[in-house]
Amino acid sequence: MLTSRIWPTSQTLTSSQTIAKAYVILNKTRRFKNDITAWNRRPEIEKTWESFKNHFRRAHPELRETTDVTLEDSELQHNNANLVQQVVNGMQQAMATETNTNAALLLQASEANQILNGQIQQMQQFMILLQTQVANQGYT
Repeated sequence: MLTSRIWPTSQTLTSSQTIAKAYVILNKTRRFKNDITAWNRRPEIEKTWESFKNHFRRAHPELRETTDVTLEDSELQHNNANLVQQVVNGMQQAMATETNTNAALLLQASEANQILNGQIQQMQQFMILLQTQVANQGYT
C-alpha cells in the first residue's frame, strides 16, 4: 500500500518563518502598531528571532502601561469576535435554508392543492353525469 504525506509529521520552521508567523499574530492584535513600525525599520541583519522576542517583550509592558487591555484580553476579544461572526454566519445560513425549505413546502402545498381541486372537479362532473343517467332512466 502506498501512503503519501503532504506535510512531514514534525516540521521545523526556519527563523524567518517563525518571525513571519509571530509578526502576523502580533499584527492581527492591532495593539503594537508603533512597535511593528519600529521593527520594520530595523536593518534585515538585525531581524533575528532573538531580537524579535526581545523587541516585543519590551513592547508588551509598555502596551499594558498605556492601555487597560492586556494582550490576553485583546486575543480573547478577537476570538470572541470571530466566534460571534461564525454564529451570525451560521444563523444566516440556517435562516436561508429554512426560508428555502418553507418556500419549497409552500410550492408543494400549492401543487397538491391544485391536484385536489382537479380531482374534486372530476368528481363533481361524474356526479352530474350519474344524476343525468338516473334522471334519464326515470327513477326520479
